[in-house]
Order: sequence, then structure tokens, then C-alpha cells
Amino acid sequence: MQDKNIRTLVQGLILSLLPAGAALAGPVNLNSADAATLARELDGIGPAKAQAIVEFRQKNGPFRSPEDLLQVDGIGERVLEQNRGNIRLNGAGAAPAAAGKSAPKPASSRLRRPPAADVKTCGARTVTSGASLRAGRMEGPLRYPVSCVFSRWSAQAGWIRSMKIRTAVFPVAGRGTRFLPATKASPKEMLPIVDKPLIQYAVEEALQAGAEKLVFVTGSAKRAIEDHFDPDHELEQELATKGREHTLNTLRGIVPSYASCIFIRQAYPLGLGHAVLCSRPAVGDEPFFVHLADDLIDAEEACLGQMARVFERYGGSVLGVQTVKPEETDKYGIVAADAVDERVSRVRRIVEKPKPKDAPSTLAVVGRYVLTPAIYGKLETIGRGAGGEIQLTDGIAALLADEPIFAYAFEGKRYDCGSKLGYLEATVEFALKHPQLGRKFADYLTRRVAAGLENS
Repeated sequence: MQDKNIRTLVQGLILSLLPAGAALAGPVNLNSADAATLARELDGIGPAKAQAIVEFRQKNGPFRSPEDLLQVDGIGERVLEQNRGNIRLNGAGAAPAAAGKSAPKPASSRLRRPPAADVKTCGARTVTSGASLRAGRMEGPLRYPVSCVFSRWSAQAGWIRSMKIRTAVFPVAGRGTRFLPATKASPKEMLPIVDKPLIQYAVEEALQAGAEKLVFVTGSAKRAIEDHFDPDHELEQELATKGREHTLNTLRGIVPSYASCIFIRQAYPLGLGHAVLCSRPAVGDEPFFVHLADDLIDAEEACLGQMARVFERYGGSVLGVQTVKPEETDKYGIVAADAVDERVSRVRRIVEKPKPKDAPSTLAVVGRYVLTPAIYGKLETIGRGAGGEIQLTDGIAALLADEPIFAYAFEGKRYDCGSKLGYLEATVEFALKHPQLGRKFADYLTRRVAAGLENS
């Protein structure tokens, strides 16, 4: 009896928060929804399966029962059961609305709900723990510790985990003051490691991890980055005329034809968290990569690709981490975490640049992230932190209250190219591995070291 009263109370509270006339979004109509809606709203239904549903409907007529989905290529019992409570079949002999009842509002005026696996039903109303319910200024997941509402994270995990990470965000608005005067008029991300700028290594890693949309958050004096990724038809014509096919192909391969570049100006230098927040219009409601080009990681498998696999397995945001010396904790965000797997830990706490005596561990976050779109809501509300800036670390700390976050000790060697020594180390190491220069450069270093020993 007490549970029933609690449920009634929660239902009444939710309904009181809704704007007048608003309704919770109903199930997806299999007989009218387009492929994009089906892919977005149904659990385990990607673009290909959604298109197959539409084509089946066009060829065979409207669906008569949910079980008809099993006749569509690629859809099995598991997908059907995941979505059974979130589909309807209007247009296939459904009962008409009772006399006197108003027709349902169009989808655009109703509140969107996540897939069926993400909801729990309480009486006559469906309560969602992940959808955004707007009433006045309130927006975000409702928090009710009662059995009729799924936990905020379990309601979204399967839905988010099944989404392919298509977008990589590159915050490149920083001025690179540690490299002045070299970076006075040229972006630090354009500093070359042998024959490619740092930002190109960053883009190549993201592409190898599956990214198709590249979002650059830039600042003033950063036009060179945009120019680097733009075609230069005059230069290409000159190379073609001179017969320099290899160089021409290298130039044309900087950005493959399937990838798109988007440039967003960060108007004010308000920190990494603000830069990530600036990317929201381009990213939308999807998980995404964040790559800091200062951190160059040499690995057999792209670091972001490794992290994408962790995301697919566990479903939460993933932070790339490595162990640092205790005296270096004040240079990084530091996490306290509990081991889950050999290289994966679940984050309990994250602190921005703590002093060694205050650091919860020596596990440092470096410039690789897989983030769920929920991070944007946190970055909007946390305000300014250390240094008067909106800190990404603070946003991640706030997100910990709503969903699990994982730390991943990546495989590969990291070079801190934001420091002069790290930049020089990367240049030497990558030069030694260069297919045309490696052997000659190794011979030079051998001679140089020998000469130095003789003169010592």
C-alpha cells in the first residue's frame, strides 16, 4: 500500500511539472515513422535495420502485429522483446479514438522519450529517468528514489552504448605560451613532428577510431589549422604539373572524402570545459571523442580506438589515464578509481590539479576522452572553477553523480608535446621511425653521441 501511495505521489509530481497540454511521448508507430526516427527511438535498431523496416513496410503493407518485425532481415527475438513496449501499429486496423477525446498532439509538441528498455511504467503514465522534462526552467533527469523509476544510468546505458562514435572534438583555441615566440603567429597544433603537424596526427588517430565528423574549436590566430584541412587546388595543380604524384596523393589524403570538418570559434578563453561546451551544436545528442593534440600517443592501435572498445563494453564515459610521478599531480586531473579489468577502472572521484599531498592517487587523465552527451548539461551549470575557467574535470566530477565513468590505462607511449622537452623527444622518436629518414637519422645520432663522448 505504501509503494502504491509513493507511485501516486511521484506521478502527480511529474504531471504537475509538465506544461499545460503537454504529454509524454508515446510509442513509435511502425507504420508511419521514417527510418531516422526508428533508428533514434528503438533500442538496437541502427540506420540499416531502420531502413530495412521502412522498405519491408513499403513492399508488404502495414505491420499487423509486433511479431511481423521478425520477418525483417537482421531483426531477431531479442530486438523485438527490447522494443515490444515502445511500438504501436496505428494504420493497421488500430481502434479509433473514443468519441469526445481529443486527437493526440503531433510529435513535435510532445516530450521525447528514450527506447522502451529505458522506461518503467507506473499506472497509467510512463515515467522516464533519462528524458529531458521541461517545465519552466527545469531541464534534466528527474531524481526519485522509488521502484517505479529505473536508475538514471541503467535507463540509458544500452541505448548510448549501441551508438557508434562518429564525432571527434579538437579543442585548439589555446595560445601555446610555453612555445613563445614560435607560437605568436602560428598555432601550437601546427608545430611539426618531422613532416606532419601535431593536429594532423590527432585527426589521423580519430579517423582510425571511426570518427567521420571532425569538430575544431578554435580561437584567434588559428586560421592556419582551417587552411591546413582545406583543399589547395592551386598547389595540387602545381604538383600534378611537376609529376610529383606521391606528394600530391599525400596532400589529398589529409582528410578522406567521407569525413567532414567543422570549425567553431571559442569567443572567450574560458577553459577546456567551455571549449567542449562550444562543440555542442555540432555534436548533438551523441557520444563523442575529445582529443587534445598536445598529447601525442604512439600506439599500434589508435588510443581513441582502444577507448571506443571500452565504451562499447561498459557504456559510460571513458578517460584515458596513465600513472605519473607523485610530484607531477598538480599538472593533471587525478582520479581515484576501483579496478574493473586489467586496464579498466571505475572512477570514484576526480580532482583538478591537486597538490601531491592532496592527490587521491597518481592516476592522471591525459588528453583522450570518450564522453556521453550528458556532459553538456553539467558544463552549462557548474560555473567557473580553478583559474576562473570552466573546467572539464569539474564537469566530469558532476557527471559522476548520474552515471558511471571509467578510467582506461591505454596501450602506447605518450609524448607531452605541450612541453619543449616532450616535443623534442617525440620529434627524435618519430624521426627514427620515419621510412625515408629513420636509418640516416640514427646514423647521425650515433656519430653525434660518439663525438660527444670523445670530447667529454
